[in-house]
Amino acid sequence: MSSFLLEVFTNQCLSCTDLLATWVNHFLNLSLRGGKLSIHNKAFIKTFKGKLSDNSNDSQIDAFHEWTKNKLYPYRNIIHHMGEISSWISLQQSFTAVPKESGWDFVQMREDLKGYPSHTAFLIATNTINPPNIITGDAGDSHKYEPICDFAENWKNQVYEMIKFFVEIVVAELNINNHHGG
Repeated sequence: MSSFLLEVFTNQCLSCTDLLATWVNHFLNLSLRGGKLSIHNKAFIKTFKGKLSDNSNDSQIDAFHEWTKNKLYPYRNIIHHMGEISSWISLQQSFTAVPKESGWDFVQMREDLKGYPSHTAFLIATNTINPPNIITGDAGDSHKYEPICDFAENWKNQVYEMIKFFVEIVVAELNINNHHGG
């Protein structure tokens, strides 16, 4: 059940950024359509930046673009394709755990998943899983996981900051255009 909720959460984060891109497109008259209406799309970022009167926010715009392109979008896909959260870590640490982005090679995981229903199934079938040992206290691969509450809090904050940032830029740009009669 927690895997389903995590996938819903990551999908909703992506939906927020897509809605934000649609809103920016509308209010700044960017005239973008389809797949270009996404913050992880380079064409969206280029068009958005080209419409701004001031380029002092370019580095922050690029940072949000990179996070959405390199973290949000691929990680949401990995959560979907993994199929479950590793319960053996959850039992050891008494919280639901999600894979840390830094602990996994997501490109390789996609390859590993071919022919298996989940990444954990692949690890078990290939005998490459390293679960914690309750008897010896060995942590196994638990360092590759983080509590779901930390993960969700970090993503919630990132999406909130992104929304706030883009709204502030659009409002400022609309004020500049209204002030100059444009």
